[in-house]
Parts: sequence; C-alpha cells; structure tokens
Amino acid sequence: MANPSTYSNAAQGERIAALEVRVAEVQQQQKVINDKLDELLAMRNKGLGAFWLASTLLGTGIVGFIVQFVSWWKDAP
Repeated sequence: MANPSTYSNAAQGERIAALEVRVAEVQQQQKVINDKLDELLAMRNKGLGAFWLASTLLGTGIVGFIVQFVSWWKDAP
C-alpha cells in the first residue's frame, strides 16, 4: 500500500496545478474585460464631447433668439 503522505502530496500538487491553470484563465479574461472597459470609456468620452458641443450650439441659439425678441419688443410701436 502507498504511503498516505505521498498520496496526499501528489493530490495536492495536482490540485495546485489545476488551480494555477484556472488562475491563468481568470487573468486572461480580466485583461479582455479591462480592454473592453477602456473602449467603453473612450466611447463615453467622445459622446460627452458631442453632447456638450450640441448643447452649446443650441444654448447660444436660444440666447440669440431671446435677445432678438427683447430687441424687437423694445422697438415695437
């Protein structure tokens, strides 16, 4: 019969090897997830820039309309 401590060490070695493989897979998946997250953040920043540009243009148009309306109202007979 085999020595129980030898069997235990071999079983633990196999478990450690399997765990190392799983950790390597998780690390690879984490890298992929981080890359996708970086892409999403970059797209979000581009979208925010477009939003603020559109907001600025619309806001200046509204302010210009109000100024013209007040000017017309003052000059009305």
